[in-house]
Amino acid sequence: MTKTKTNRKGEEVEDKFCFMKQFCLFNIDQVEGDLDHLRAGHCDNADPEVSVHEADELIKNAGIDVFHGGNRAFYEPGIDAITMPHRHQFKDERYYETLLHEVCHWAEHPNRLNWDRSEDGNGYAMGELVAEMGACFLCGELGIPFAEGLENHAAYVGGWAKKLHDAVQIDPSFIMKASTQASKVCDYLLSFRQSPVEEPALVV
Repeated sequence: MTKTKTNRKGEEVEDKFCFMKQFCLFNIDQVEGDLDHLRAGHCDNADPEVSVHEADELIKNAGIDVFHGGNRAFYEPGIDAITMPHRHQFKDERYYETLLHEVCHWAEHPNRLNWDRSEDGNGYAMGELVAEMGACFLCGELGIPFAEGLENHAAYVGGWAKKLHDAVQIDPSFIMKASTQASKVCDYLLSFRQSPVEEPALVV
């Protein structure tokens, strides 16, 4: 939500904040009817080739350096580049799920969203949760089907369960902060979805 408030200088400024609402939800398996299109990770009539092309275009338009080799995927801030295993080493869409996770880390760079890991609450567990949620958001927006549903993402986040649990105990708004940051990351990266259009030169 956005509201206007007066700061210490007497100036009116916009203040943005999040709030939580409560909803009653049902597991889709408890509801009658053909509702598979509502399942998490479902991409309705998605063409995998088109989706993959869009992901590749986004990465190209953003100017992200991606090197292939080895058996680990990681973003290296020192050289501002991503290292990935070769595509044939992955099954199904896991290559893009993994790549987009690292792309979310790339967005943290000081020249981009400036996600400072040294700030309170911005530790490693938070950064990994933001990147994992951001990758899910991007897959959904680009129409990339999730390999085996969301099991890989759930397992990855589960590996951080203890640290995440401790963080939530310290700060109950931890998940809200993570999802808000993941949305910012997703919006920023999707701005590179199409190639920039060159403005025609003005004739004076």
